[in-house]
Amino acid sequence: MDDEKHKEYTGISNKKILENVKKMATLNKSMVIRIPVIPGFNDSTENIKQTAEFVKENVKNPKMELLPYHMLGLDKYKALGLYDYIYKFEVPSKEKINDLEGVIENCGVGVVRYK
Repeated sequence: MDDEKHKEYTGISNKKILENVKKMATLNKSMVIRIPVIPGFNDSTENIKQTAEFVKENVKNPKMELLPYHMLGLDKYKALGLYDYIYKFEVPSKEKINDLEGVIENCGVGVVRYK
């Protein structure tokens, strides 16, 4: 939800993403908002709470799915010579994901789990 942090890591604002969620909500259809969880970037309780509150306010039958950051792209980064991105982030623990899912549920938003 932090626009400045989003710009720092992606190079662009998150405003268009948030506007698109609001536009999609006008279709009056259910959506699942999928959030990659990246330690040190967006895994704070406050960020997830703000995101869940935004989703609850703007999505019919609100649901979120947390996608833990993973290291599956390492070989691709190496092949592309993008060594600055290798090992920059850690994989979040299952306990951390469970805690964040609890934050989402406490905000009145459903959690989608494929475990």
